Amino acid sequence: MNLISSDHGLGTTRVHVPKRKINLADNYSADLKASHQIIRNALSDKNISGLVLLHGKPGTGKSTYLNFLLSQLDKEVFLLSPRILNSLDHPEMINTLLRMEDSILVVEDAEELIESRDKNRSSAIAWLLNLTDGLLGDALKMKVICTFNTSLKNIDEALLRKGRLIARHEFRELNIEQSKNLLRKIGIENPIVNSPMTLADIYQYRQNNFQIEQKQIGFKVS
Repeated sequence: MNLISSDHGLGTTRVHVPKRKINLADNYSADLKASHQIIRNALSDKNISGLVLLHGKPGTGKSTYLNFLLSQLDKEVFLLSPRILNSLDHPEMINTLLRMEDSILVVEDAEELIESRDKNRSSAIAWLLNLTDGLLGDALKMKVICTFNTSLKNIDEALLRKGRLIARHEFRELNIEQSKNLLRKIGIENPIVNSPMTLADIYQYRQNNFQIEQKQIGFKVS
């Protein structure tokens, strides 16, 4: 996996991202299975360009799923910060892009990039539109994945246009029964679950409960 950086001139730096093994059925809602097949097939297709949107509340497992997804693909992957996209019209960046045919660009926490600004569209989002369904996208067959926490209604509508959007998936909390089942599978006996839980809260269950107990002890009146 490569990181696109502009600290010392535009270019790429290879980084290692540890792969995570995860059971989708245990860790996510049932509708992810169908979305996963669509996303995986499209990203594997060397003849198309397009955009994948992964959104949902913090802690619902977007980054964990993204890691799992990319580990199943035999593609060059480039990580970009949203601010780097403002430099895409730089000559050095254009030369870099021309060497990235049939690759995958990943932009995490992309709210700043993709949120609607009404008629005042930024140069960064204009480039994103061109990469995913414009002349440059057609030439390079580039795929872009954006993750974000904001509501879908806040993003630029042009990103949702058919022909550009490969797929989108909203990550949600697991319901009470799913949460209990996953907690048992990770070694929590008799878990107490009164409401849907995020994946982060499930895997931090012991720590969260410990903190609650400490707080209660701290306020105990003798």
